[in-house]
Amino acid sequence: MLRRAIQHAKKTCWNNFVHGATGEDVWKATKYTKPRTVNSTRPLCDEDSVNAHSQIDKEAMIIRTAFPPIPPTDPTFTPPKAKDGKAYLFVNIALVDTLPSKCSNQSASGPDKMSYAIIKRMFQWDPECICNLVTACIRQGYHPKVWRTAKGVVIPKPGKSDYGKARAYRVISLLETMGKLVERTAAHLISKRLKMNHHLHGGQYGGRMLHLRNAAEGNQ
Repeated sequence: MLRRAIQHAKKTCWNNFVHGATGEDVWKATKYTKPRTVNSTRPLCDEDSVNAHSQIDKEAMIIRTAFPPIPPTDPTFTPPKAKDGKAYLFVNIALVDTLPSKCSNQSASGPDKMSYAIIKRMFQWDPECICNLVTACIRQGYHPKVWRTAKGVVIPKPGKSDYGKARAYRVISLLETMGKLVERTAAHLISKRLKMNHHLHGGQYGGRMLHLRNAAEGNQ
């Protein structure tokens, strides 16, 4: 309750400041909203006892620790050719409207800072445009590269004895919300296809559509 009261007070204070801003106050708003890099973490050390003191060195060490080199690809491997599917025919405005409605507006956004709240508002303005965009991605079998770019956020792993080690931190990837909407649509279509063709074992719980889970739990 106290946390909500603090958040509400901050939001009210910010809204009052923005609506009443005049002259140079407008530039203050820009300064306040500009992302800032805070170098508050202690020096880090990797498994080779190499120390990192500057922010740039710490970032490079975290990347090396969290993302090992990708193994080489087999040059003889030939990916199978994609077949023309009909899944896009099941994409409609009602489906695209339902999927983001289940997502929290407080979910962290990707590099473009577009949250689910913005996507939902855009859908209210022009649902056909959003639906056509999702349908085109499903039909072409293509996920735009810009949606495959994530913003990495470093967070400490709980319960570690020494947070001076690079291994004591993990990186979470924040993807673009529109890309996640396409992914949710594809996941829904796959789940529906598996259900229609009875490809899921009767005892499987994960990977099922939500209403199927509820039905299974009700039969227990």
